[in-house]
Amino acid sequence: MKESPSILNDLKNILKEKSFDEEERFNIKSAINYFKEFQKYEDKLRTSILFSTTTFLNLFQDYRAAEIFCPKEQEVTIGSMDEIIDSQKSILLYLDI
Repeated sequence: MKESPSILNDLKNILKEKSFDEEERFNIKSAINYFKEFQKYEDKLRTSILFSTTTFLNLFQDYRAAEIFCPKEQEVTIGSMDEIIDSQKSILLYLDI
C-alpha cells in the first residue's frame, strides 16, 4: 500500500505557487512532513492508522455530533478556543453516541 508521491508534490507546488500566511504555511509544511513519514511506515501500521482515523472521523458524520461541532453560524455560542483559554474556562463534552 505505497502512497503515491503526488500528494506530496501537490502540496509542495501549492506552497510555491500561492501566497499563504505564516500559520497556513506551517500547516502545509506539517502535512508534507507527515506524508513523508507516513510513507516509511510498514503497511500494517499504515492500515491501522487509516482505520483508526476513519473510525474516529466517521463519528462526526452522525447528525447529533454534526449539530454540536458544526452548528449554524447564528447558533455558535463560543467565540474561539483562544477566548476560552484566555478566560481560563473549561469545556466539558458528553457525547451519547
